[in-house]
Amino acid sequence: MSVLFSNNAATTLAAGVGDSATSISVADGSVFPTLSGSDYFYLTLEVESNPDEKEIVKCTARSGNTLTISRAQDGTSARSFSTADKAQLRLTAAGLNDVATQADTDTTYTVGDGGLTQNNFTDTLKSKLDGIESSADVTDTANVVAALTAGTNVAIAADGTVSSTDTNTTYSVGDGGLTQKNFTSTLKTKLDGIEASANNYSHPSAHSISFITGLQTALDGKVDDSQVLTNVPANAVFTDTTYSVGDGGLTQNNFTNSRKTKLEGIEASADVTDTANVVAALTAGTNVAIAADGTISSTDTNTTYSVGDGGLTQKNFTTTLKTKLDGIEASADVTDTTNVVAALTAGTNVSIGSDGTISSTDTNTTYSVGDGGLTQKNFTTTLKTKLDGIAANANNYSHPSAHSISFITGLQTALDGKVDDSQVLTDVPSGAVFTDTTYSVQDGQLSQNNFTNADHTKLNGIESGATQDQTAAEIRALVESASDSNVFTDADHTKLNNAGTQSVVTTAPTSASGYANGHVWYVVG
Repeated sequence: MSVLFSNNAATTLAAGVGDSATSISVADGSVFPTLSGSDYFYLTLEVESNPDEKEIVKCTARSGNTLTISRAQDGTSARSFSTADKAQLRLTAAGLNDVATQADTDTTYTVGDGGLTQNNFTDTLKSKLDGIESSADVTDTANVVAALTAGTNVAIAADGTVSSTDTNTTYSVGDGGLTQKNFTSTLKTKLDGIEASANNYSHPSAHSISFITGLQTALDGKVDDSQVLTNVPANAVFTDTTYSVGDGGLTQNNFTNSRKTKLEGIEASADVTDTANVVAALTAGTNVAIAADGTISSTDTNTTYSVGDGGLTQKNFTTTLKTKLDGIEASADVTDTTNVVAALTAGTNVSIGSDGTISSTDTNTTYSVGDGGLTQKNFTTTLKTKLDGIAANANNYSHPSAHSISFITGLQTALDGKVDDSQVLTDVPSGAVFTDTTYSVQDGQLSQNNFTNADHTKLNGIESGATQDQTAAEIRALVESASDSNVFTDADHTKLNNAGTQSVVTTAPTSASGYANGHVWYVVG
């Protein structure tokens, strides 16, 4: 509740009023303060023709030009007024006294959302806030359940119910009563000798490739025959090296069309668009700072003040903060495991660990029938779980340490379709396909004059060191220089021309020695 004032607020009555009216109409209500909540102001009504006839009223609400009033305030008496009589907000004793009274309440105001509010940050609230841990929340069911961990044989429901699992073993009577099918020492020894989760396993006659861990991956790392040039010589290694023209010679750094297009699209003197270059290109303006790491900060020049202890501060106690604080219980603490455990008490057969784990102690003792009576060789839960996991007719199977290739279905066929590592360049990228593309070097650059298979065959047919075409004299000299060349000279030709009639032997020599040195046999007639 506050008394409000307006400077030079004066108007006249729009209609006459009696001495008991609680609502009046004025010519201009906008000159008076706007009221909200329990706010009010004092108004002096005065007869225009007689200034001594006046009344002080208390206006508690205003709607346009209509005012709601309480009559006969500050020692005055209610009376009737006529149209055009004065209605003015004057300084009155009642108004000053109310201001003084409000000051005596020692109310502290803070800056709220959009202006001053009455959400006071009192000493009580400050003491309350000082006693609250940071991040304190309501110790309700959801927070407590979130801080707990269900241990052995314990279930914690979302509604906070902590239940202990019933571990009691229920026994039933067999066919017609207790039977002689007892869990004897022999059966226990037999069960102890069986591994947990044993099954009735029979090894198959074959496995698929996918059954062998990593086999398909290993096969995928090989090269199929379809990806390799046919008729590859034994132990050939695919180097698959592509050459390009570098500065003054061949290099392996190929300057492709894509790279040329990329280079043409880059501006001269272009650099990496990294933090250092970007920061260097920027200029910090007013109220802006640019750090070397690229952080651009704007200086906040807006200062928001609130009423603190003895003066203005910048730590605003807003409506939101007040609502938040009002919702926190006095002496609230963080709902963490330590505080929750401290608030709990362990009951019978329950233990609560410092980490919040709640466990239920299993006190059930299980007995079994032995040979002729109860024994200490109990058919425990562990043994029962083990037995449940063993297949009917389980055997003591041991997997062999190795299998032959033929045991894996399709493995030999898959291997036959692959190429040995010795025939392929090492470190070939995964999934690489050998396209067998060959490039040739033209004068000064790469060209389309490819080194084809035909060129390769032609080159294979030429001996190393072969020269250009030779003259007859050069060829004759080379032939005569060879041992056992049997050169048929001009002299031999003349000698043969001078020989008599010749007849050819019609019967070849009967022994291999008759063909020595590849001689042709003639008989001169």
